[in-house]
Amino acid sequence: MYGKLFLRLILSVVFLVSFFCIAPVLQSCSEGPDPFSDFSSHPDDPLEKFAAGQLGIVQPTFARSYLVVAYRYFAGAPLTKDEQWGAEAIWSDRIGDSNVTDQEALATSPKNPYVEDHAAYGRENWPEARKQVTDSPAPEVAATKDGPNYNVYVNCGDDALETAAITLKARVKTFGKDNPGVKDWLKAQDTVFTNCGDSKEAALPDAPSASLPETLRFDREYQIAAARMYAGQFDEAGNAFERIASEEKSPWRQIAPYLVARNLVRRASLEPPVAPNSQDVRGFDAARLRQAETKIQSLLRDPSQKFMQASLQALLDRLEFRLNPKFQTAVVSQRLRTHAPDGKFYQWLCDYTLLLDQRLDSLPGEAFQPGETNAQAYADATPDRAKDDLTDWIVTFQANNDSATTHALESWRSHQDSIPWLLVLLSKTESTSPFVADVLATAEKIPTSSPAYLTAFFHRMRLGNAARNFKEVRQSIGALLAHTSGLPATARESLLDLRLDAASDLEDAIPLLARDSCEAMHESSGCHSVLAPHGATFLNNLPLELLVGVVHDAKLDPGVQTQIARKVWLRAVLLGRHDAAQSLDSFVQDPSAFPGNPPPENIAGWIKQYESAQTPEEKQFAAVFLLQHQFAVGISVDSDQPWCGSMDALDSTNSRRSVFPAMTVSSFLTEAQRKQAAAERVIFNNLDSQANYYTSVSIEYAQRHPDDPRVPESLSRAVKNTRMNCNNARTGALSKKAFDLLHNRYANTSWAKNTKYWFGDSPY
Repeated sequence: MYGKLFLRLILSVVFLVSFFCIAPVLQSCSEGPDPFSDFSSHPDDPLEKFAAGQLGIVQPTFARSYLVVAYRYFAGAPLTKDEQWGAEAIWSDRIGDSNVTDQEALATSPKNPYVEDHAAYGRENWPEARKQVTDSPAPEVAATKDGPNYNVYVNCGDDALETAAITLKARVKTFGKDNPGVKDWLKAQDTVFTNCGDSKEAALPDAPSASLPETLRFDREYQIAAARMYAGQFDEAGNAFERIASEEKSPWRQIAPYLVARNLVRRASLEPPVAPNSQDVRGFDAARLRQAETKIQSLLRDPSQKFMQASLQALLDRLEFRLNPKFQTAVVSQRLRTHAPDGKFYQWLCDYTLLLDQRLDSLPGEAFQPGETNAQAYADATPDRAKDDLTDWIVTFQANNDSATTHALESWRSHQDSIPWLLVLLSKTESTSPFVADVLATAEKIPTSSPAYLTAFFHRMRLGNAARNFKEVRQSIGALLAHTSGLPATARESLLDLRLDAASDLEDAIPLLARDSCEAMHESSGCHSVLAPHGATFLNNLPLELLVGVVHDAKLDPGVQTQIARKVWLRAVLLGRHDAAQSLDSFVQDPSAFPGNPPPENIAGWIKQYESAQTPEEKQFAAVFLLQHQFAVGISVDSDQPWCGSMDALDSTNSRRSVFPAMTVSSFLTEAQRKQAAAERVIFNNLDSQANYYTSVSIEYAQRHPDDPRVPESLSRAVKNTRMNCNNARTGALSKKAFDLLHNRYANTSWAKNTKYWFGDSPY
């Protein structure tokens, strides 16, 4: 009975000394929480719904842990509840539990055993266990220790303290709390834990006294061995564990052979190679890793170690992770494709995602951006990768090159019943692809009950828009949204974006521009209407005349109206369309847009000056003077940032992106409207930076209208604006010119006295 009790303790210790000892070095699931707001790389929260098969629209930009889950559902092998919990625990580790679980239902939901296993009970239980024996407070036990190459590793995890607590309680129950041997046991254990942190020298418990009960003497041998391992005395620790393995009566005998192997792994992981050579594995001593591998394999064949099989296999997996990552990727991939035994999915998925990050044909990290893959590396690895369907599927899904498209087509044609490969190919299909008809015909057969349906539907609608089948897209999306409840928010937003692209006319498009912020931006309170990001792209491609009409349209949500009107007003000014700008003057009067919130009458006065100006030059100056008093206004309807000069506007000493990306064509624009929008974009993309533009207008107007009382203030504001805001090679000269003009002509004004410096061309 005594042995059975300690078998449970031993199994706990296995976890203690094998897994968390060197987490950052060998453990693959060690990322800290990183809450996200970018839903291009994550599905909708709470992520537990994704784990349960509510996949929404699966994107190639998703982190690979999500793609593994998606593959399983697409392939008709849904996750068991244990596997769902494992996936959720990984996501909780990486991005925080609040993004994973439904917080409102959390109190009544079943507890995730993976998360519970990681709870830090030991650091609570160990001090409580000590109180049975002593009133002295428990010394602090460090969890981590400095390793080589500026690494920090977990030396004494929570399970170390939990095991100590369990053992102490057992000893108190057997011998009594006042037994001198028990008190001595506690003193020894406190000494063991002093080695957990960055102590200068090893601190070892005293050798066991012959007067101690036999069990406590065996405990002391184990405590000394553990102290040596924590202190980094690996040779001595290994020898000590070997001796313990030979003690037939020791309660630690059965676990000792495992600890010998574990000590070898720890040494190989933490000590740099004695003589580095080409056979070493990323800074690890290959010879020591092989020695540990041989030891573990021999233990796996040993019938007496049968009860340790699972722990030994997990330890061997850690080694193969380093020694043979290519082989281990295929092994773990095969495991993940079928249902995992309870308790395994978490670590397998953790390992697999990091193993993928080591591949040359794939990019590391969670925020994968398609288009950045090495096309040659992808093509070179394809024949070998194709032997591993899950890895091949993920890498191909995320790759964005012609080889990936060709391979996806070949894979689908050879497995036409494979929904995973159909979806990969569908995501790479364009309206001009020669196989588009076949792929669409197959995708249309996916039933609405399938986890793959929404992903396939999205791409069908995308291709429908590309083929200008706008009416069919409008009808299909409208029907789905009307008859489907509980759509993930990002899926709904993506479908509304496609519906906007298919709008029959401007009146049809306007109601689609505004979205509920609590859905579109995943807010939990303070919901309001916001301009959808795709709605901004849509508006940016409209000519000024239509944009003015949008602002004035009664169907436009007032919140969106306020958001875009000021930007449309700016566009009109920059295009010299003062008639259009003046029709929007009422929208630029909001005092919150002006630094210091000047009195409304001041704002009204600036607007009146603009409206009463007679010549285009006077109009332009009055508009810039008004803008100089406001917070930044962007040319793009979704930007409140000062615009930067485009590549076309700047010389070779500077590099700035264009104001707008490549133009997309709205479904209903006439040819004349498209040409007008394109012509306006050319003007915007050739503008100099905001600071330079304002300064140039101020200087030119001051030279022609030196007596205008607004000129000193305008010059002062122009100079100060050149301090930042996308400076370039011309900024310094313009800033100095405005500065000199201000001080030479208006030296006695407060504006000159408060403008003490001009600014150069340092970039912002």
